[in-house]
Amino acid sequence: LTGEGRPLSSSFSFSSLLIFFFSVHLKHKLKACVLPIVILPEAGYARPTRIPLDPGDVILMLTDGFREASDTQWQLFGEKRIVSTVAANRHLSSREILETLRNSALDFADGSHPVDDMTGIVVRVLAT
Repeated sequence: LTGEGRPLSSSFSFSSLLIFFFSVHLKHKLKACVLPIVILPEAGYARPTRIPLDPGDVILMLTDGFREASDTQWQLFGEKRIVSTVAANRHLSSREILETLRNSALDFADGSHPVDDMTGIVVRVLAT
């Protein structure tokens, strides 16, 4: 993606997808919306969210396997750890950010086998 203050407009249909936008710190968090099975005229549906993007911003899309990784005491890795891990490593490449985040979640789980998949996409906004 290239940034020129152009907004990203998106709507996601995965109920467990987490979407974070980072500049220096967490800039914005989108909650995914569930794809409706039936569309009713009287029902209200979320409109796509427009978020201005700037060069250097990092967009992180994760399934809930990262958030739900748990240690032996059943404490969750959680969103705070996701945010702090990415913020501390945002200078890395997209691949390295995702690998660092996955390794952090697995280390937190203390060798326990993940109960859910950990799928993610990291996108860095480039200058034009």
